[in-house]
Amino acid sequence: MIPSCRQPDSQLESKLKEIGHFVYHPNPGNMGDALIAVASVQLFDRLGLSYEMYDEKKTYDTPYNLVYGGGGAMVPDWGQLEYLSTLFSNKHLEACIILPHSMRKCDKLISELDSRFTVFCRDEQSFNYCKSINNTAEIFLSNDMACYMDIRNYLTWEDARKQLPRPACIASALAGIFLPRHSKFRSLCRAYRKSIDRLDKHTKQREQILPDGRKLLLVMRNDSEAAGSILPSNMAHLPSVDVSRYGGGNCRWSEFNDLLVTQFFKTLNRYDIVITNRLHVSIASILLGKHVIMIDNNYGKLSGVWQQSLSHFTHCHMCRSTEEILTALNHLQVEVPHT
Repeated sequence: MIPSCRQPDSQLESKLKEIGHFVYHPNPGNMGDALIAVASVQLFDRLGLSYEMYDEKKTYDTPYNLVYGGGGAMVPDWGQLEYLSTLFSNKHLEACIILPHSMRKCDKLISELDSRFTVFCRDEQSFNYCKSINNTAEIFLSNDMACYMDIRNYLTWEDARKQLPRPACIASALAGIFLPRHSKFRSLCRAYRKSIDRLDKHTKQREQILPDGRKLLLVMRNDSEAAGSILPSNMAHLPSVDVSRYGGGNCRWSEFNDLLVTQFFKTLNRYDIVITNRLHVSIASILLGKHVIMIDNNYGKLSGVWQQSLSHFTHCHMCRSTEEILTALNHLQVEVPHT
């Protein structure tokens, strides 16, 4: 049973409707960020909002309203804080909504936000942190934007392979001769090659077939947000694939986002059980009705969003220790295959 898309909380809906026409600046990043961008645009359209996509080529030298996309940029790990400070300091900015974010160790940025800003946090830890250093901006607790995703169209779409030309030698040669180097055609070919062909190949190589026929996929990040491994010893041999890293960008190109998110869902929909420390792999799998074992990252992002938005899903298990993973595996009657 696929969960229906969630309705926005009253503060988020009312603030978005009150701001009037706005410029939407998605948070850049990986396939998870593309999912946030698609879900956000879906919500804007359902609410009948008036907006345009942010264009870095424009100067924005007349009064405008800004909605900055949700995500995890407001932490020191990804080098975005200085950019955001510059973005938010534009003197022509009349009002700004920051969609649900995880925030930590960004005191300077948060303290600079004045009464023009409405800030939504996607976990209680971020909410308390922002409230402790800023009493001027409006600050609310809300859900991760991906929770508002309506996945029904993405499950019934024609396979993404049939929507785009395969980047064969002839097509690439013609594109090189007749089209600009950075044309949409060439970009779509690169996106197709990376996010579809390689993702398909690598996930199928790493999937595990359980003795009862169910399929399991282990999706683990190994970057600066990853916590130390708490996987049980009997899972140490299992290969992992970091699905989120097979696509992404500035998330301002809707067709590109749709391509990535379509494949994101189609990939995860092949599996019955997903074990991951990626937040949006977790959310996408939950929306697909899969059994999900969530493993926390190094600063409690996943457990915070789970507590705020996902704890009511009985097919999702939040794990912070090896013992909790073993309990979840036992609950799902998972017998880990041997090498």
